[in-house]
Amino acid sequence: LLPVVMLALAGLVALSHGACDLKIPFPPDAEPSGVGTAPDNKLFVNSDGGQLYLVDPKSRNVEVVGDLTADPAVKGFFGGLPDIEAATWIDGSPFAFLGIENIPCIVEYEWHMSKRVFRVFNLEKFRGRDNLSLEGLAWVPVPTARNQGYFYAASELTGAIFIYDVPILKRTGRNITASLVRKWTSPDVELRALTGIAFIDNYLFLSFDDGDGNMVLIYKVDELGFPGPLQEQYRVDVEDCSGVAIRRQGREAYEVFFTSDSKQKLYAFVFRFQTGFDIHPFCAEADQGAWARRLNATMV
Repeated sequence: LLPVVMLALAGLVALSHGACDLKIPFPPDAEPSGVGTAPDNKLFVNSDGGQLYLVDPKSRNVEVVGDLTADPAVKGFFGGLPDIEAATWIDGSPFAFLGIENIPCIVEYEWHMSKRVFRVFNLEKFRGRDNLSLEGLAWVPVPTARNQGYFYAASELTGAIFIYDVPILKRTGRNITASLVRKWTSPDVELRALTGIAFIDNYLFLSFDDGDGNMVLIYKVDELGFPGPLQEQYRVDVEDCSGVAIRRQGREAYEVFFTSDSKQKLYAFVFRFQTGFDIHPFCAEADQGAWARRLNATMV
């Protein structure tokens, strides 16, 4: 136990290199309020105005693959424009799953051909208010669950995660209610502005906005699909961070992407457990000057 504690304390002052601004040429009116993984090593980036973009972070290409404002049925359901705050994808699925803030729900969106909403899953007992509502969405596979996994929905108002059983494998109507399985709040941070969540390899990444940057807390998820103990935490210099996505890079590294709504930017890091965030190879030749500081690391 002693060596683990000593190494964890040593991590308090460890430094790593900065963020990589990918300089994505978003449309002038884009408000990149969230990011999620997509097929073919691309990313979904959603905009507050109802648009869904497909971004290739390597080539910097941006393609508009969805616009919820173009669907009259959607406009009627939301009583106005749907405010998309998060996007996620299930490997092999033809749909993108979009988190809506102004009426907390998950939209099942076919973005390839028809470009229309197939179903809307209302989130029972979700707690939010105005623009402090649903801000993050993640799919957590659980083979024993009725629908082979849960959707995690993050509340910016309370900092809590609402875990839902969503009937994506069942034949249903277009407008149904998802069942709340559990509500969970991190006991390790006082911040409540939870603006992004992502899941990979049984790890849950939470991003809390603190104004000048963001706190990233990493939790192990158990075999039942629920968060366990804190593993590591970091402070990252991404101002007005509004979303996070993560994907594997090789055997031990991950690519982590953050969106900034007000800055209209998509940032990239390389992350490794125990050593933290580092400059992404896409920007390795041009250090942007931003930096990330490791606050704490608990080794298991």
